[in-house]
Amino acid sequence: MDVVRRSGRNKRQVKRLISVVLSGVALLCLAACHSAAGEADTPSIAVTILPQKEIVHQIVGNRFHVEVLIPPGFNPATFAPAPSRIRRLGRSLAWFRIGKLPVERTWTDRIRSVYPNLEIVDTSRGVEWIVPQGHDHRHSNGVDPHIWLSPRLMLIQAENIMNAMVRLDPEHGEEYRRNYRQLARKIKALDKQIHDMLADLPRRSFMVFHPSWAYFACDYALEQVVIEAEGKSPAPGDLSRIIALARREGLRTVFVQPQFDTAAAKVVAREINGRVVILDPLAEDWAENLISTARKLRTAQEVSLR
Repeated sequence: MDVVRRSGRNKRQVKRLISVVLSGVALLCLAACHSAAGEADTPSIAVTILPQKEIVHQIVGNRFHVEVLIPPGFNPATFAPAPSRIRRLGRSLAWFRIGKLPVERTWTDRIRSVYPNLEIVDTSRGVEWIVPQGHDHRHSNGVDPHIWLSPRLMLIQAENIMNAMVRLDPEHGEEYRRNYRQLARKIKALDKQIHDMLADLPRRSFMVFHPSWAYFACDYALEQVVIEAEGKSPAPGDLSRIIALARREGLRTVFVQPQFDTAAAKVVAREINGRVVILDPLAEDWAENLISTARKLRTAQEVSLR
């Protein structure tokens, strides 16, 4: 009889446990559905690359969800968006383009033909482009597209974003203007901080595999020495010339970005008794990434002077 009672109690306990677990699962499902519905109810703004996301968010606040066309880890020169990404972009109020990235050049007309009501905003309006010497930027209409890596030029892009939002959503125009003014103060303070960090560097050159940092270098009187030749890994003769230049300039750090193959950079680093360090021009936290870049450039100088 005791065995029967214990068996009955055990069954009731198991049933209560199953009931609790199922209730918990149901609550989690409801929460997930509510979250998904909440995000779906929020109108969206699209950008091309991750560094734009925080800039747009600081202007529009929580009024819009920010969609990013190119996900982390992909090369903008070769990226082809999946249909699902195109659909999300097409449902947005506007698409804020950098201006001359290869993916924009390839896909803008196609996207416009499918979503004719999508507002496509070129944030580079008013920017003075750099035309690189000796490097293949044919995929970007002959100019260097990396304008977001300059705080000075990001001010122009942010103002273009603000003006577009005031035009598209005039009801909240004053809010967007106020947010832009706050953002502009932050960008100017960032610019000064980076300038102070780099002003006293004894050497003004640094070595990179892909020429992403020309606008940053221009802002702070630096010069990037590029390993890549016309958009490709260098030929043996070019590699020898670069190694000789690095030795002559006392460069012992080769900066690479995670979206590119680093084999040639590692060869150079080995030959100059140096090291390979990542600088990611597509990092999401735009401001912190530029501060981190300045720190790495200072460290590279310290390494070369040892």
